[in-house]
Amino acid sequence: MRAILAQAEAEFAVSDLPVSAVLPDILAALSRTSQILLAVGFGDRLARRRDESGRYQLANGLGAMLDQQDGLTCNAWLIAPALLQGSATPDARMLLALPVDIEALCQQQPALIERRTEVEWDEEKGTLRTLRREQ
Repeated sequence: MRAILAQAEAEFAVSDLPVSAVLPDILAALSRTSQILLAVGFGDRLARRRDESGRYQLANGLGAMLDQQDGLTCNAWLIAPALLQGSATPDARMLLALPVDIEALCQQQPALIERRTEVEWDEEKGTLRTLRREQ
């Protein structure tokens, strides 16, 4: 956590440039920092888009959704720290979500990814089968 805060502090260092010149960089750094902090705190709420209808699958295996008209549905990955699970639908409703650059997040926080290799015997084929999973 200290490394994350130190990185954010370094990115927001004081500059001689006018605010308008550095504002886009500050907003981008804030977005990256927010993604990391939310992923560390809500890793089970990382969501991958299932289809074009606003349905996502959370890292914990549950389903979640946004309204089809929501602008965030164009993002392949989201993090949704606030969900509402109703009894009328199997998917939870995302009340708050943020787009995630999953490749950058995995590079910056490799501990978030659980890698498993499973080896099993396939009786029908008489061979070993290896499955590698990243979750």
